[in-house]
Amino acid sequence: MNPAPRSGPSDPPDLLRISSMRPAPGLVVLEAGGEVDMNTSPLLRNELTTIIRSRPATLVVDLAAVDFFGSPGIHALMLLYRQCAEDGIHLRLVASRSVRRVLEIVGVNETFALFDSRDNAIADRT
Repeated sequence: MNPAPRSGPSDPPDLLRISSMRPAPGLVVLEAGGEVDMNTSPLLRNELTTIIRSRPATLVVDLAAVDFFGSPGIHALMLLYRQCAEDGIHLRLVASRSVRRVLEIVGVNETFALFDSRDNAIADRT
C-alpha cells in the first residue's frame, strides 16, 4: 500500500482561495478565503503586489472568509498598509471575526479601516 502524497513547501497552496475584481473604475476588491499562514501568505502578498502596481484609488481587501490568520498574514497586511500609504491608495479591510481577533491581540486593529461587509467598505467615502 502506497502512502498518500504529501504536499511540500514547493507545492501550490490549496488552503487559500484568492480572487480579485474591479467593480468600478479605480476600485479593486481582493477576496481571500481559507487559511493565511507561512505557506499561503506568499500567494496573498503576490496578488496584493500585482494590484498595488496597477495603482487603484481604493483597494478593498475582503478577508471575511478567512478561517485562520497567522503572523505571516499580519506581516503581509502591514506591508500593504505602508505601500498604500506611500502610493495614496485608500485601503479598506473587511475582516472575519478570527482576523479581527488576531489584529486586536497584536494591537494593529486601529491601524486599518475595518468594515463588517464588503458593501460597507465599497460604499465608504472617507
